[in-house]
Amino acid sequence: DSSCENLRGRLSEVTGVPEDQMIFGNGAAELIFRLVQEIRPKKAVIPAPSFAEYETALRSCGTEIAFFYLKEAESFFLNISEFLDFLRAEQPEIIFLCTPANPTGTMIRQADLSKILDYCKKHGILLVLDECFVEFLDEERSCGCIREFLDWETGRPEHGGNLFLLRAFTKTYAMAGLRLGYLMTGDLSLLHAVAQQLPEWNVSSIAQRAGISALQDTEYEKRTRQLIEKERRYLI
Repeated sequence: DSSCENLRGRLSEVTGVPEDQMIFGNGAAELIFRLVQEIRPKKAVIPAPSFAEYETALRSCGTEIAFFYLKEAESFFLNISEFLDFLRAEQPEIIFLCTPANPTGTMIRQADLSKILDYCKKHGILLVLDECFVEFLDEERSCGCIREFLDWETGRPEHGGNLFLLRAFTKTYAMAGLRLGYLMTGDLSLLHAVAQQLPEWNVSSIAQRAGISALQDTEYEKRTRQLIEKERRYLI
């Protein structure tokens, strides 16, 4: 199924996001590369340290990258006032953020995310928000930005084409070898353009079936969150 129809329908039921606002990839990394290749931005901002694939994808199309260096003394948390000042100075076309962050594990506060989204909307900046680890949080926070920024009256993301949510099954459901990620946004024209960049059969039938099964196994999600909460305390 080149359109991932059954998986798309099931994910829409679970998240509340309309089916036409999501595309699937051979892991989240494929979607990062295809999105960047479609946009071909001249300048981007990435916090550092961060997931290496953002930089690799941007370098592949000659994008200038400005790194916002997180401070170990501040436990690698994003200082919102300094970050907004950095954006004003650098004037990027695209920003990559990850929450919970890879590799630091830090969260970006919802209030700070709102400020960043408002700034991006005002200045025409595309924000790619990587939430591939968000399901490891407690149930209340595991929905991430899907509920926080979705306009439930229209069923469309409140921030339209400025926000791209990136997620994957590979982390929470231990499916790294099967490769299954997805991208969601309200910018349907750009989403369609990115989809055109993808190979026709990029997501295997096995990965699609596994994704549907994973979405139905809510007990597994619950047990995983309980385990991670316990082990997080031990590790800290």
